Amino acid sequence: MRVVFGFAAAGVLLSAYVICPDSVRASFAETVTPEEHVLEDMQDGVETIMAYFKGFEPITPDNGPV
Repeated sequence: MRVVFGFAAAGVLLSAYVICPDSVRASFAETVTPEEHVLEDMQDGVETIMAYFKGFEPITPDNGPV
C-alpha cells in the first residue's frame, strides 16, 4: 500500500511540475532555503568545530567563534 501511495504522491508532484513549473520551483526554493540567521549560526558552528579539530582551546559556550 505504501508503494501505491508513493507512486500517487510522485504523480501529483510530477503533474504539478509539468503544469506550473515556475511556481513549483519557486515554492520549492522558498521551502528549502534556510533563513539568513540560520545560515550564520551554521557557519559559526562549522568554524567552532574546525577550530577544535585544529587543536586550539576546548569548546565552551564562552569561547565560540569570533
